[in-house]
Amino acid sequence: MNPLPSSSYDLKINFENVGQGDALVLEWPGKDNQTKIGIIDCNIIPDQKCPVQECLDQLNIREIEFIILSHPHSDHFSGLLNLLTYCIENNIRIKRFYHTAAYSREFMTSLTVDEETFAQLISASVNTWKLKKELSRLFLKLDELHKGNSILDRANLLDYEKRIQVNEQIGIKVLSPYYYEESKKYISAVFRPDPKDTSKENNPKANLLSTVLEITHKEDDWSVLLTSDASKASFRRISKEVNVSKLIFAQIPHHGSKYNHDAEFWLSIPHKSEIPVVMSVGRRYGHPHKEVVEFFQENFKEVHATNYVGGFQAYFEEGDSFLRRVLADIPSIHRSSPSPHPKCGRKSVIIRSGGKVEILTEDYPWD
Repeated sequence: MNPLPSSSYDLKINFENVGQGDALVLEWPGKDNQTKIGIIDCNIIPDQKCPVQECLDQLNIREIEFIILSHPHSDHFSGLLNLLTYCIENNIRIKRFYHTAAYSREFMTSLTVDEETFAQLISASVNTWKLKKELSRLFLKLDELHKGNSILDRANLLDYEKRIQVNEQIGIKVLSPYYYEESKKYISAVFRPDPKDTSKENNPKANLLSTVLEITHKEDDWSVLLTSDASKASFRRISKEVNVSKLIFAQIPHHGSKYNHDAEFWLSIPHKSEIPVVMSVGRRYGHPHKEVVEFFQENFKEVHATNYVGGFQAYFEEGDSFLRRVLADIPSIHRSSPSPHPKCGRKSVIIRSGGKVEILTEDYPWD
């Protein structure tokens, strides 16, 4: 992973290939011509190297501008504790850590929820004791680092309309979750479990806490949507807030799941045929769903995934859809299993001056 010349791009979003889950590294040029980075989620494939740590090494990063945990599901936080440990051992400073897995005291009081219930809410986002313990250890470590004035400067709740300033031109606005709406639904759902829900690891109701982040550029007037595992309800609410006419790139939510797919929102984008999209996919849970891939293939410019080289459009030729056959055989493919191409690396979305978007597949150095 070679750093780009600072004059050649405004923002680079790396979707790491970590199987079922998300690990995004955002890069942008700093004033001193040193690469600045922010991290959104950090999933890892068991017994494989963490690509986020590899990125820190290759770019010689000594300071991380921010880390965001989009929501408390294991395929988004599984590598975060290791990442914090790595930063401690290498004296890498983290300016800000944001997450959605907490509530203000005022919010909890308004719902007349006691302290014991508050503790249950965080652990309820995952279903197994092992994952509950991992999530608890993560937040205990964050608390320890924050109070100990160690490598972490601040740890904050990421709430609706929070704005993270990347540089003078680029900012990140939080469109979801909206705590007085999504969080009430989450609390209600957690304590009224659905008997039909057979999820073994993650409680799907925690997707109500998932972030939708809008990245904007002030001068060039473009925007990007990073959707994590946001629910349909979130898209219905933010549809009134997002100026979709400025979109130049978007992430397909929840690894291409049909249960998070709000066709009405995506069809409302007037220039959608000019917009490329990316999804991070893995083997589990049947993601991506065939009808979601075909929807974006039909309506958007290009469909990319972290486990393929190039876009899916290459497999939609002359009515003989390679993709349909792949999805019929196995739900998806991640790089530790046989793949249609020998090269399956990170998807790098490069945004250049004027909002020009280029999407590349970069091989991992150890592949």
